[in-house]
Amino acid sequence: MRRLATRLPILLVAAGLLIACPAGWTRAPLEFGLAPYISTRTLLAMFKPLCAHIERRLNRSIMLVTAPHLEDYDSRLAEHAYDLAIVSPHTARVLQREHSYQPLLRFTAELYGVLLVKADSPVRSLRELANQTIAFPQRTSVTTLLGRELLEKNGIGMGHVEHPHSFQDSVLLGLVQGEYVAALVNSFALSSASAEQKAQVRQLAATRRIPHLMLVARTSMLTADKESLQAAMTEFIERTPEGAKFLRETGLGGVRAPTETELKSLDNLAAEQRRIWGKLRIGQRPPR
Repeated sequence: MRRLATRLPILLVAAGLLIACPAGWTRAPLEFGLAPYISTRTLLAMFKPLCAHIERRLNRSIMLVTAPHLEDYDSRLAEHAYDLAIVSPHTARVLQREHSYQPLLRFTAELYGVLLVKADSPVRSLRELANQTIAFPQRTSVTTLLGRELLEKNGIGMGHVEHPHSFQDSVLLGLVQGEYVAALVNSFALSSASAEQKAQVRQLAATRRIPHLMLVARTSMLTADKESLQAAMTEFIERTPEGAKFLRETGLGGVRAPTETELKSLDNLAAEQRRIWGKLRIGQRPPR
């Protein structure tokens, strides 16, 4: 209760950032954090059927929670604000090694960044973007780290890259409206875009591919609850009409447990994430 009381002003100021699924059970609710890559309403509506399915399987209330922006979300994760959470793969590795979270599942599709221009743009190569305004996601996003690798590999610096303080679907909208010459979003955000928006953009390049979003849970959670979480999420994805719709809308693929090899492959990106967190002073306060 103390944690909820501490965070309540944030939730009230940023209206719509929390949805509680129908309750009715006596155990304390679990807070399920969703990384804010796309706009809040879209994100919460997308995950609400999964939340309801997990509730029924665990016989326990689940609250879907997100944050106004990715840096704030990462700060809350580092302070153990969520019982379970959907996070980027490099963040999952940091949380596993330093913040007492256990990666339970990963989506089977691969995560990568897509560098887009408008469909009618005259730009045909990456090198033509030198000295042009490019929009990237927020600095702690793994998509941004992958995008930086892509630009550097092609001899383009980050001097003209902007980081709009907005969700990735808003970055995509800004490209469509002509605010940027090019924009980088991840494959999840592009899959979640409307058909109309997709028709107005063209892929110029793509980053390397890495394991996709992961579900992490506090290591202190009961083993039986973690196993039930894994079973419920797998069942939702593989055996329900709502799960099939979820996959069509997100392009995330199925779910399975991440391998230790996959987690170790994220160590370089995780090290860069820790460096960025250090600059932003994320994770430097004691857990609440």
